[in-house]
Amino acid sequence: MPKPSSTKKMLTPVDQLIKKSWQEYCQRFTELIPLALLPLFGMLFCSFSLAIILVDVYTGWFKLPWALALSGGLALLLFVVGVWLNLAGPVGVYAALARKNKLALWPSFIEGGHYVGRWLMLSLAVAVMLLAWFMALVVPFFIFVIFYAMANWALFFEGYEGFSALKRSRELVKDYWFAVTGRILLMMLVAMIAGGIVNIIIFMILAIAHQAPDTYTQVSKIWSDVFGLLCLPLALIYSKNIYLDLVKIKGKSKIKKNSRHWLVALWLLVALVLFILAVVWLAQAPAITALPLGK
Repeated sequence: MPKPSSTKKMLTPVDQLIKKSWQEYCQRFTELIPLALLPLFGMLFCSFSLAIILVDVYTGWFKLPWALALSGGLALLLFVVGVWLNLAGPVGVYAALARKNKLALWPSFIEGGHYVGRWLMLSLAVAVMLLAWFMALVVPFFIFVIFYAMANWALFFEGYEGFSALKRSRELVKDYWFAVTGRILLMMLVAMIAGGIVNIIIFMILAIAHQAPDTYTQVSKIWSDVFGLLCLPLALIYSKNIYLDLVKIKGKSKIKKNSRHWLVALWLLVALVLFILAVVWLAQAPAITALPLGK
């Protein structure tokens, strides 16, 4: 269990951290929000892709080979574009916050696209390590969630990749685990309260308008998605300021920037997936062999 810090250096007080983060959010709102909302268009493209497939399956309009190939290619293209928008938008917010100068939407989107591969590999490394700690049951899982909370910023600010970013994040959070945990939980609590208040207002408006309960469910779901995307830049600014506080206190690191560690994470994930599939297959093997497959 991490111990409270005995150092005299302290993180920025919570009230100042919130004020500073909110001011930066307001100043960079027009720059960050378009990037944060790109996943909405990504979901739209994925929906179009699914619609083409459903039309093909249920109507049989694309019976000719060339029409089937064309519809399949279009569906695949729309799906790839949708997934890319879902990834490059939020990653672009990270990249935008890691530089001081402002860029227009398209250059910021392109910059985010350059980081997508490294960000995915880092996310894979985080997932593998958290899953390993969870399965080992050596320490509470939540402890390492906080230890690795600064890994993304270590990538965008300092160029650490894969497990090197995890080491850098743990190095920064060490001795400040309780302070970082308190600040993250506070941000989550504020977001939950704000979202709950707006949901109550939506419910009251729809109740006065005598709308059906299903309408509230649909509107609430849409609002939750939009609210989450609107809050994304603020949450990232908040965590970025915590990261910069920690870097200011801890200084530069001697950890080597080994960018090939993600290969280890990839192989570990593949091995883990194969292990899980083998366990599932063995568990279902008796039932499978008992099926009347033939005379």
